[in-house]
This record gives sequence, C-alpha cells and structure tokens, in this order.
Amino acid sequence: EIVEKTLECFKSVRNERSNQEVSGNDIGELIKVPNAAHVQLLEAMANDEAINDSIYALGQALENEKITLEVYLRKVRELSRKQFTCRILVNELQKLNLKHLM
Repeated sequence: EIVEKTLECFKSVRNERSNQEVSGNDIGELIKVPNAAHVQLLEAMANDEAINDSIYALGQALENEKITLEVYLRKVRELSRKQFTCRILVNELQKLNLKHLM
C-alpha cells in the first residue's frame, strides 16, 4: 500500500509536468522530483535494484566458474548488508511520504 501511494505521487508529478511545453534546454525539468525526501527515496530504490542486479551477476559468474564460491559468498554477504540498510531507508521514507500525502 505504501509503495502504491508513493508511485501514485510520482505519477501525478510526472503527469503534471508532461502536460507542460518543454524546450530542448528544459528537458531536466521533466524529471525533477518534488522534494528532497522523494529524491532520497528514488535513489534508495535505485540502489536496491542495483544491488539485486549485482547479486544476480555474481550468481551468473559463479555458475560460469568465473569466481570461486568463497568470493561469491563474501560479496553477496557484503551486498546483502548494504541492501538491508537500503531497504530500511526505503521503508522509512515511504512511511514519511505516506504521512505527507495524508
């Protein structure tokens, strides 16, 4: 529910800005996020997805015998710790944004 509310907020901002006339120099205006909390949330979500991609790539490297099991486990553990803190941040920011929307 929190994720849906956050996505609705992003979509409404995007829709408002897509209706505006934009020149070549103002393209950056279309992708601006409404406030600092939304910027931080967007970055945290992107980091979470990047970590998912990295863990997947490590799994592929292990499967193709490009890295050892020891390296795989060490890197996955390191990335999992980062992802844990990243997801905590996402959850807290979503709660904050949900309170802001209500």
